[in-house]
This record gives sequence, structure tokens and C-alpha cells, in this order.
Amino acid sequence: MSLIGLANALTTRFSQNSRFGDIDEAITLHQEALTLRPTPHPDRTRSLSALAHSLGNKFLKLRNFPDLEAATMAFRAAVKYDYTPASQRFHAARLWARHADAYHESALEAYQAAIELLPQLAVLYSHVRKYYYQEAMGLPVMLQPVPFDLASGAKQLNSSKQVEPFFGCSLCNFAPHLMTSVMKLQTWC
Repeated sequence: MSLIGLANALTTRFSQNSRFGDIDEAITLHQEALTLRPTPHPDRTRSLSALAHSLGNKFLKLRNFPDLEAATMAFRAAVKYDYTPASQRFHAARLWARHADAYHESALEAYQAAIELLPQLAVLYSHVRKYYYQEAMGLPVMLQPVPFDLASGAKQLNSSKQVEPFFGCSLCNFAPHLMTSVMKLQTWC
């Protein structure tokens, strides 16, 4: 089993039984794995995301804000790591948004990062979109929750003004099938 596999297993066990030794060991293993994946290693984003996810889970149990700050820094680094495919950075941005949503001011930054990656994903998935579309919204499964998460986050943070710039983003010009969802966001915020 790899360091990351063991660390992920310990994180899962921690979320099931709250043994703090498990999460501390998981975080240490993720940090060790990062040293084995220096820049420009293509899997560094996965390691950063896994570390951030473990730190975020620890925060959710202990409410220790330094853990949330460390998770935010790791998520931010994962999203900005250009040596990794957009799909992995998008996944990191969504995890970041989920962890930060009700607890950290970086939630909108995480949503913005996810939305800025959507045009790259639209190109990637345009070739296989018939397999990924949901009938109700006409959006790829992987992309569908983002606009709605963004609206939810904006409502929670009472900051629809900060969300308004996303409505005119190049995404709407680049991926017209997402325009309907973005227009719905305008009415909700």
C-alpha cells in the first residue's frame, strides 16, 4: 500500500471513529508523500488535495482554526498547480469550496477557481459529453453542481455582489449550455 493509500485509509477511519491518532498520522503521511512528489510531479495536486482534505476533516471534528488555515493553503496550492490537468485542479477546488463553505472566507475564492477551470473542462468533455449529460439540466455530471454550489455559498455568505462578476465570465461565451444555469444564479442572488 502506498503512503497516500494508507493516509487515506487512516482519514476514513478517523471520520468513522474519531481516533485523533489516526488523523495525525494521516496528515504526517500526506506530508511525507508531498516530499516524494516535488514540482513538477504531475500527481502533486492529488497529494496536496488529500493533505488538505485530511486537515479539513480534523478541523470539522476539533474546530481548530489553524487546521482549517493549513487546509486552505494546501487546497489553494493544489488548485494553482499548473503541472496537473484541469480536471484534478477542478476536483481540488470543489473540495476546497466544500470544506470552506460555512467556515472560511476563502469559499468564494474556491468557487471562483472552480468556475475559471470550467472552460478547460468543457473542451475536455465536449468530446464525450453524451455520456456525461444529465437530462434535467443538460450539464455534464462533473460540472452540474458548481453553479448551484456557488449560489448557495453566496447566499450563506450574504455576498451576492462578490458573485456577480462570475455571471459575465467567458464560460458563458465558451460553453453556452451552461448559460441557463448561470442565468438562474442571477435570479437567485
